[in-house]
Parts: sequence; C-alpha cells; structure tokens
Amino acid sequence: MWTKDRQWRANMDLLARLVGEPVVDGFSHGMFADEARDISDPRIASFEDYACAIAGAANVVTNRLHVALPAAALGKQVYLVESGYHKLSGVYQRSLLLVPNIRLVPLR
Repeated sequence: MWTKDRQWRANMDLLARLVGEPVVDGFSHGMFADEARDISDPRIASFEDYACAIAGAANVVTNRLHVALPAAALGKQVYLVESGYHKLSGVYQRSLLLVPNIRLVPLR
C-alpha cells in the first residue's frame, strides 16, 4: 500500500546517495529534507505543481527521466541518480553525456 511516509523515505534514501559524491560536493543531506517528494507522482502533485517545482528549482535530484529532461531543458542542474536497472546510465551515455547541466550519479 502506498503512503506518503514510504514515498518520503524512498526519496530520502535517493538523496542520501548524493552525500560524498564528487559531482555534488558541498551538498548536505539536510538541505533536501523538506523537498523529498516525487513531484511527478500525480498522487502527490498536480501537473501544475510538477511544472512549477521544476521551474522554481535550482537543482533537481531524480531517478526519473520525465523529471530530468524538462529540468535540464530549463537550465537546472540535474543529478540523475541511477536506480539499479541501468536504464538511466544507458540513456545518459547515448544521449545526455554532453549536456553540461546533467550529472549521472552511478550505483555504488
């Protein structure tokens, strides 16, 4: 069963993977605590909320291409966190490698 608490914990785990990554040196896990939500999930945010959140963000941390691509197109710094089945690294290597504002955070 889906709950906001479980969603929040999953997103905090995603953000915790950034701590110590060279591409995000200087970021603190606590910086994201209030915004650890999946803005692309229609149970959490409307399309307007989704678009406004991306447009208003300075940095975007995601493991979803449908969040990363519009954020990158809007000039946001995007940290694309590999989710475990290598789809994101494949798309990054073949299509996004030269996009300067997208960084892939690989699996450890």
